[in-house]
Amino acid sequence: MRLTVPVGTRPEIVKLARVVAALRSAGHDVRCIATGQHTDAKLAADMFVELGCPPDVHWQLPQGEGARVGALLAAAYDEFAEHQPDAVLVLGDTYTAPLLAIAARRHGVGVIHLEAGLRSFNERSVEETNRTMMVALATLHLAPTDLAAGLLRDEGVAPERIHVVGNPVIDAIAATGVSRVAVDERAGVLFTAHRATNVDDPARLAQLVTVVRRLGEHYGPVTFPLHPRTRARLEAAGLLSVVAATPNVDLVDPMPYGALLSRLASARVVVTDSGGLQEEASWFGVPSVVLRATTPRWEGVLDGSAVLCGLGEVEVMHHVGRLTTPDEQLRIGGLPCPYGDGHTAQRVVDVLADNNIMTLIEPREPSVGDRLPARVFARSTPAERNEPNEPTEPTEPDEPIEAVTVDLDDTVFAQADWLLGAWRDVARAGADIGLDHDRLLTALMSVAAEGSDHGGIIDRALRSIDVGEHELAAIVPGLVAVFSTHSSTTLAPYPGFDDALAAVRANVPVACVTDGNPRIQRAKLRSLGLTDAFDVVIYSDELGREFRKPHSAPFERALRELGVPAARAVHIGDRPGKDVAGAVNAGMRAVRVHTGEYAAIADPADALPWRSFADVTTALRSIAACTSSRTPTTATP
Repeated sequence: MRLTVPVGTRPEIVKLARVVAALRSAGHDVRCIATGQHTDAKLAADMFVELGCPPDVHWQLPQGEGARVGALLAAAYDEFAEHQPDAVLVLGDTYTAPLLAIAARRHGVGVIHLEAGLRSFNERSVEETNRTMMVALATLHLAPTDLAAGLLRDEGVAPERIHVVGNPVIDAIAATGVSRVAVDERAGVLFTAHRATNVDDPARLAQLVTVVRRLGEHYGPVTFPLHPRTRARLEAAGLLSVVAATPNVDLVDPMPYGALLSRLASARVVVTDSGGLQEEASWFGVPSVVLRATTPRWEGVLDGSAVLCGLGEVEVMHHVGRLTTPDEQLRIGGLPCPYGDGHTAQRVVDVLADNNIMTLIEPREPSVGDRLPARVFARSTPAERNEPNEPTEPTEPDEPIEAVTVDLDDTVFAQADWLLGAWRDVARAGADIGLDHDRLLTALMSVAAEGSDHGGIIDRALRSIDVGEHELAAIVPGLVAVFSTHSSTTLAPYPGFDDALAAVRANVPVACVTDGNPRIQRAKLRSLGLTDAFDVVIYSDELGREFRKPHSAPFERALRELGVPAARAVHIGDRPGKDVAGAVNAGMRAVRVHTGEYAAIADPADALPWRSFADVTTALRSIAACTSSRTPTTATP
């Protein structure tokens, strides 16, 4: 097969070098183009040499974003007018991917998208726009993970056009020979920042400098490879010398790839706004603190090896402290990498070896008399088509599912996000009565990180900052009231939850069963935008605190209101000892999701779940598939 592979940036060189080599070894005729998005030698030319992937042609692009985009598209049109490959293979989310794909489609050339299906759900992100454009432009989608493949299917991509191959960055890492470093031999922090949203805004750049200096003070040594954009912004703001003079912070030029990986593997934590470093850190079992509010790499967030925290100094320091504790270092150091196993290039070769693959890759024009597309045909009902209504439910040996109950905290959303906002409110209230705001906030988060089962977090935090016992009685009730009335405008369910819940509710009723102060739990539902999302909500504390899960009473109350027997209901929750055990006690089937504080806790032998999933969205989608052919039931008034 004749393939064109454009490479625009340093990450693309890293990820595609092994793929290009594997394709050539398999006999494919590969034309590699350096599109010129990165012009700094340390980000481009040197990388081509280091990774053994010399391009066949170099494009020169003008300065200025608009001019570069226009020139890139024009060069792509000229390229495909002169050279007609069977397909172009593009990667990821830089301008190179959609612009080369547009030009290829204009000339009737198929488009293979590698690293397809990543989604950050950030509408302000140019990269997200580029990724979503590829849904329409690509004719073959090579997804890195099952989650990415599922998101593509949700967006209407035909399953036969999707293949899960892993992320090629893992191939690049494996080829270097750099291996994991024992937890007790790691030291310090690897820090990188280059995104325009973090370094182009003067206020955020100042925050970034504060974060770097605090990290050097408390968790150094800090290695900070300077992206050219970041160096230029620091120099313009007069901050480069400030960072350079900070003890335990080592400013360095962009590092050769192997050297960067060696430093990453030996770090206790990486603090970054890079997407690729999150994947690379996962391979080495190193936790990531992500200086962003969202990421297209959700797998690390779901397994707890990565945390999103933005540029807030307190939040970054809190999460670095939590993720560098011995227990977390050992836990994350033992996690498998969810992004690949080092054999992505071979899987790409294997996909393209399919004799029928060109019928999918090559764009085709419908002929008169072709059958309607399946998605159009499916919109009419079986009666309108005068066809039998064939059941689509998967074979299932258990009782049918006629109702679903769902836990709230750490099942539907990250409880840590709620708590962080609540602790901020409490710290501000403490400052109003003369307490040290930063010291109290740090104490609250530190005590809370010990686990939610211990209770008395505010009391213990106050004691840790030397508030006397005689003062607690006067201070604690007011601060507890502040905590209890916290609300949030930024809280959100886990990605995809809303749509997955709606898909289940289209078939069967769904109840929320949650422990905790009902006023607080109602506030969470309001903040999440889920007040009307369930048919029934059961607050176990309204029955009495003694009836909290694993007691069967709240489940039984939900089942009575739903009008469904326990044997035909399923509960989804994150805690084995409460959600799973409580559902089993009530005679229900239990689905366990591995998110939140208890994600790594083993299932107890006496309360094994019926099914386990990585997250609630995947669990709901599975249940929706099992219930899709059933007549919807309604809750009993």
